Amino acid sequence: AARAALGAPAAATAAELDCLLAPRRVIDVSFPTSGIVAEVAVERGSTVRAGSVLARLDTRLEQATIRIAETRLAESATLDAARTQLDLVDRQLGRTRELAQRQVATEARVEQIEAERQGVLRTVREQEELKRVQALELDRARTVLELRGLRSPLDGVVVERLIHPGEYVDTRKALVVAELDPLAVEVIAPAALFGRFVAGEEMTVRLLPPQAGETRARVDIVAAYVDAASGTFRVRLSLPNPNRRLIAGFGCRLTVAE
Repeated sequence: AARAALGAPAAATAAELDCLLAPRRVIDVSFPTSGIVAEVAVERGSTVRAGSVLARLDTRLEQATIRIAETRLAESATLDAARTQLDLVDRQLGRTRELAQRQVATEARVEQIEAERQGVLRTVREQEELKRVQALELDRARTVLELRGLRSPLDGVVVERLIHPGEYVDTRKALVVAELDPLAVEVIAPAALFGRFVAGEEMTVRLLPPQAGETRARVDIVAAYVDAASGTFRVRLSLPNPNRRLIAGFGCRLTVAE
């Protein structure tokens, strides 16, 4: 019996580590340019989607610039006239070449019309290039207008609002947005457990009061080294949190098989 006991494998054990539920990302959102706040579309606690407008600066000047650029681009009288003139010169050149073949017109006259055509063609190309530049100017004006709006970089919740309509702002922090689905499970593990965490592996998380129950989280990031001063390393897990049922900021315990 003793020999059988010595030959039996040791029972698997598990360790529990303290952990903390935290937002997966917390981002300070700022305007890329300065101006007067015209509208703030969210309050603290508002749920936002990635790309949704959080606030806007006054855009009257940018809208006027766009109208001017659109008018310039739409005006095509000079280009239309140059193209019409080029068509007429092409027809005249064709007829003159036919007459020259029958020796009714001279080669000098053909060369004269060809020179006229080169001048008209140059005008057409200049006007076409001008239209391309005007189209780029319109795109630029629309981009400047777009930058007057502040958009959410992620799906999440507004946790801080620092601006108000009528206020002059620069590029400092305007709002803070936190991603709460999924949550991050932050763990500081002892060096003895280095190598026990594998990215993509699921582990059991026990929620501490006032939350309760167990759930599963996936290993997301494992530190590549152990901090020599503390003898620990950091691990982050990803914990699905649909409907924001779990609250960031509370503690938990992570089960690690030994």
